[in-house]
Amino acid sequence: MPGPTGDSLLVTNSNASANKLDYYTTKAIDYDVEVTPAPDLRRAVVTGTARVTYENSAPVSGLSQYVAGPWEGNPTAFVYGQNKQFVTVYSPLAYTGARVGDTPTGLEVAPELGRTAFSTFLDVFAQGSASLEVDLGGPVTLRRGGWYDLELLRQPALRPDRVRVRIAVPPGYRIVATRGLTAVGRVARGEFDLVEPRSAGVRIAPSPGAGLWARLRAGS
Repeated sequence: MPGPTGDSLLVTNSNASANKLDYYTTKAIDYDVEVTPAPDLRRAVVTGTARVTYENSAPVSGLSQYVAGPWEGNPTAFVYGQNKQFVTVYSPLAYTGARVGDTPTGLEVAPELGRTAFSTFLDVFAQGSASLEVDLGGPVTLRRGGWYDLELLRQPALRPDRVRVRIAVPPGYRIVATRGLTAVGRVARGEFDLVEPRSAGVRIAPSPGAGLWARLRAGS
């Protein structure tokens, strides 16, 4: 996995419950951020939230123990239909808070592959869902011309990841071009099935009449 040149997001999961319920599990990712560029449009500060939701469509009964558990080596550790996922969010940004559902939680934090890996366990029971939200923030480099690039990576899986992206810029700036997204005003959005790595981005420019304010902020 190459090191990030702008913003980047990858969400992985590993089944810790010794069953085969990943066959029934799907993943949806929402990435909602605001990008505040520096006046020179070479750097930006990104703040927002990555939210990942897992759904377990396994039936509440009828599957074999081999498929749905509990693991016979430790039958009291899990219940039938429980998919205990070790979830990791990889980002070049720092995390400022996290929640499982509505409950605040801490995360394991470790540097990895030019990013930081934020991890925790998530229980997804048969016919249920569970979500992890991670608040992220930090500086990124903008590509020449004021382009904010977002690299979306994917862990190979049976089914595609359902991804929604929302990128906003603050007052005083506008989105003048997009890649892989659709912009209306100061917000660009996209929704797609992620079957292989792909990139998206927005080109940011000062709003008309904002040039003087930008120069004042830059001290020129």
